Amino acid sequence: MFGELTPITIVTHDPHGTHDPVRVLLADVAEAISAYDRHAAILMGEACEPRCITWAEPSDTLEAPLILVGAGTCEQNASERDTISKFAPPKGALVYGAGATCDSMPESSRTLPHDAFAELMDACARTGAHWGGGLFVRYGHLRYEQVPELPRMGMLRRPISEATDQLIAALRSSLTLPEAAQTFGYEGELAEQAARGVLEASQQLPRPLCTLIAALR
Repeated sequence: MFGELTPITIVTHDPHGTHDPVRVLLADVAEAISAYDRHAAILMGEACEPRCITWAEPSDTLEAPLILVGAGTCEQNASERDTISKFAPPKGALVYGAGATCDSMPESSRTLPHDAFAELMDACARTGAHWGGGLFVRYGHLRYEQVPELPRMGMLRRPISEATDQLIAALRSSLTLPEAAQTFGYEGELAEQAARGVLEASQQLPRPLCTLIAALR
């Protein structure tokens, strides 16, 4: 039955890297997708583990109908921004974006969520791909490299995990975020964000508390 799961390609300048906020976010999304796919396999009585995610560089030939792209948002992510300039999604593909930032960046480098995905949306328009929407995460005082070690629904990580799940729901259903908002009945701020095509998540705890909680891990 898992042959029916639509393959997903994750595009980044460094498929094996882990040293910037965007790459950490992409890995987080990939891990969650795999976990949900495994759970679905159990529910449907499948003996084999689904393997529907592949990692690619922007210069690779892309054929998957669902694509998630890392979108750089500051000097620290200049290589991810270069990913967008080289990215040419196949016609008809449904493309989503993932952007992230952290508090160590100078104020002049901060990027608004929609600005982070502007070039990616342009790339879709050029090739006839469809823009599905994006997830923009502000890690705040949370050290992004520690995120994989934290409980997914714990105090520090929960806002990011919940937004990630909303993106995955749209992606796995092959829906744009505005379509997902209507299909799943989103309400309040979540519905407003989805209607605009960009989900936002942030960690707003003060630095001392983030440091203390992380140190206790």
